[in-house]
Amino acid sequence: MHALLGEFERHHERMIVRARERRAAVELTNLVDAGRVKTSVSEDDLLGKRLPRDEFVGDTNFRTLKALLKKVDERGFERSAHQLEFHEYFFKASARVMYKDDWGVQKPAIMQKHGWESCPGEVLISTPRRFGKSGLASVFERTVSPPLLFSDAPARRPQHFR
Repeated sequence: MHALLGEFERHHERMIVRARERRAAVELTNLVDAGRVKTSVSEDDLLGKRLPRDEFVGDTNFRTLKALLKKVDERGFERSAHQLEFHEYFFKASARVMYKDDWGVQKPAIMQKHGWESCPGEVLISTPRRFGKSGLASVFERTVSPPLLFSDAPARRPQHFR
């Protein structure tokens, strides 16, 4: 019995040491105090953050959306030419949402920046199933509307037209 209790005590001590090692491995460290300085910034660190090169407030949303779609392409879910065209029209139609603060005054400058000759607010597109509509919509929603998800406004049920 004493051998069993002794083995349990040794096991218990090993578990405590291992838990300390795991805590130390994930512990936050001050890079300056540790003598290491972070010199590179990954592209992921810049997503959703306003950069000095962003001329308009909506440039952050637009750049983030483009970067996320590029990541989708790089991971093997390459979009077809028709999907790329669909997504480009989607960008144009949603530009007034992405650039909401500047759209009323700066629409011509924004269109020129992106090389758009026209920018309709609504686009009707008929596409087959499995065309990438839902994927783009979810990326767009997460990129552009996080403030809307946490607003204080009461939730409303969607209204369906007949």
